[in-house]
Formats: sequence, C-alpha cells, structure tokens
Amino acid sequence: MINHRSTPTPPNPRSFAQSAAIFGIHPLVALVAFVVDQMLFAGELATGFVLTILSFFVGLALMVPCVLLQRRFGDPWGAAVAKGALVAIVTMIPTGLPTCLLAGLGYVGSIGLKHRRTVDATGDEVNADDHHQSN
Repeated sequence: MINHRSTPTPPNPRSFAQSAAIFGIHPLVALVAFVVDQMLFAGELATGFVLTILSFFVGLALMVPCVLLQRRFGDPWGAAVAKGALVAIVTMIPTGLPTCLLAGLGYVGSIGLKHRRTVDATGDEVNADDHHQSN
C-alpha cells in the first residue's frame, strides 16, 4: 500500500524574515507615529475632541517623512507610499488604539531589518550588512 501523505515541512525562518522586511514598517517610523498619535489623542481628549481636525493635517504632514524613511531603508516607492498612507490614516483616526497596529508592524519590521536593502548616499541599493561593515 502506498502512503500518499507527505510530511509537512517546517516554516523556513529565512522566508519569514524576508516577508517581515517586505510587510513591516521601519521601527523608527512606528515609534514616531505612535508618539505623535498618542500626543494628538491626549489633546483631543483634553479639548473634548475639538482638535480632531488637527489630526487630519498632522497625519498628512507625517506621511511625507514616513515615506522618505521607508524609501531610505529599502522599500520601493509604491510600498513606501502605501506604508506612509497607512501611517497617515491611522494617525487621523481620533483614538489612541490603532497605533497598536503600527507598533506591531514596527516589531515585524525590526525582524526584517537584516534582510532590507539600504540606499546609500549615491542612490545605489546596497545590502544593509555591507553598508554597516564598510563604515
């Protein structure tokens, strides 16, 4: 009798780290977004949500440095803009809870930092390990 069952293969840790590099956001971006959103939420609570419109403009302003940081740490433009837009939208929501999502994505991004590609001063992409060893 032939056994047609195959044994499952365990997950490849390298593939998880590469996925983390693709889907995670840089921990610095997550930290800045978390801090800014918590400060905005405190102001909204103190004023009875009168300053909620301020969250909209701060979210838009926060998108630009987030996109540039994501691009600097190896994301293509499309992914960097998408992650920056996610940060902006989460910042615009007038509660402090959605930033937990950003903290989780920042943790995933920190796992994938080793597998990210870094853009050096000339605009060429280099491996992050090669960039740190040459300095």
